[in-house]
Amino acid sequence: MDAIGTLIQDHNHVKRMFTEYAQLNDRAKSRRKVLADQICDALTIYARVEEEVFYPAVREFFADQDLVDAAAHDHAAARLLIDQIEDMEPGDYLYDEKLELLASIIEQHMRDEEDELFPKVRRTSLDMVLLANQMTALRDKAPVKPHQNRRTSRAGANVVSITQASRRQSQR
Repeated sequence: MDAIGTLIQDHNHVKRMFTEYAQLNDRAKSRRKVLADQICDALTIYARVEEEVFYPAVREFFADQDLVDAAAHDHAAARLLIDQIEDMEPGDYLYDEKLELLASIIEQHMRDEEDELFPKVRRTSLDMVLLANQMTALRDKAPVKPHQNRRTSRAGANVVSITQASRRQSQR
């Protein structure tokens, strides 16, 4: 499988988890917490793989960085919600609403990638199989609970630096 196929597979996995969460009732608090944690963990790993492997490779082939910058901004917004969700329990004020907002941000992010970014990447000479292997190697090294190390990870630093650079650009 190539890099884009791998990312689409990740997209589908996350979509299934969000769908399952939406179908749970209020009495399934234990399952809702477990599933919310799984969603947060999967998104954290997914974002790290994109930020440390996929996006840097794509940036080398694109003069227009807007699509990758927008995706990095989506990750930053998602990360803020993930941090809040992880500190909450089902039944807490706005818990479900934050998960719904996270789902909305991620679903739009995935649509943007699948409809705009991925088709453009496919038209480059980027070695998609090699990229997939690099992504898999990074994913295999990810901690079991990735959110525990996220605040000090290089991925988090990448999002901050990309976001700061983008803000500086827009202020000019």
